[in-house]
Amino acid sequence: MKIDVPGHPDSLRPGKLLCIGRNYVKHADEMGGDVPDEPMVFLKPSTALVRSGGAVVLPPPSEEVHHEVELVAAIGTDGKHIAEEEALDHVAGYAAGLDMTARDLQRAAKQRRHPWSVAKGFDTFAPLGPIVPAADAPDVQDAAIRLSVNGEMSRGCPRWRWTCGGEGELPEVLAKHRYGALEARLAHVAV
Repeated sequence: MKIDVPGHPDSLRPGKLLCIGRNYVKHADEMGGDVPDEPMVFLKPSTALVRSGGAVVLPPPSEEVHHEVELVAAIGTDGKHIAEEEALDHVAGYAAGLDMTARDLQRAAKQRRHPWSVAKGFDTFAPLGPIVPAADAPDVQDAAIRLSVNGEMSRGCPRWRWTCGGEGELPEVLAKHRYGALEARLAHVAV
């Protein structure tokens, strides 16, 4: 899928989605897990992307699909071993997105000590809103992202409270990513 970022010279063609799990304190508490000291990275395939207004297809094997509102950072410039003070230079823009999860399949996989990524990687399990160029975006550390479903408030965060050792800032979260290069792709970085 080709993703255009207004004002960015090239279209992004994400090969994978870099996601950070349990990175919002309230959600970590809801899930009954400890707050990690380092970013908990998982990947989604690019086939999980669906543009704003597109249909989310619920997978037949699941009867319990959850959604979490996300801050999405569109990485516009490749980099590796990026210093924290340079991390935001790699962000082309931001969007609201959803991280969809087949919780029943995830729970079953965890009980068997199997990888649970399939529960998050179904086609259309990463709906993406319009991307706002980084230069035009508000301070994402203080921004609120809210989600309404059929006109009803579903989820929202008044302010991001990052995990990974406390209330980290977005550059810290991006710089702590040590599992490969930041490529021109989408990074779901907040729940």
